[in-house]
Amino acid sequence: MKQFWLLRRYLRQRNVSHDLTRRIVRYVEHQVVSQTKIVQASAITLMKSLSDPLREELMSAIYSPVLVSHIFFEALLQDTPFILHRLCHSSISTLSLASEDILFNTGATAKHAYFVKTGTLQYIMENG
Repeated sequence: MKQFWLLRRYLRQRNVSHDLTRRIVRYVEHQVVSQTKIVQASAITLMKSLSDPLREELMSAIYSPVLVSHIFFEALLQDTPFILHRLCHSSISTLSLASEDILFNTGATAKHAYFVKTGTLQYIMENG
């Protein structure tokens, strides 16, 4: 593919290390394969015609199975499911990470909560 060739050329011209280049290319290859296997909502023009309540309920159906692993969200689903629908629609997004990516650092101010849908995270506490 021409895009992969351009990416490698871009990285080489900027003297990016071989290790980082390998990680970037491997991640992009994984993303391309993943995106071709799973239909993206942006590819379905009919999704735009859904009413807001249906869209909220759909997002809840997609994201709540991961959220309810936490007792707070499990209680929210049982007591006030419409709030969880809204939360899933307006406040949830997905994030893909490559191997060895750093999600946050020790001492950083938390601005988000993260739920692992697939894969694993490794926590490393740095002394000092």
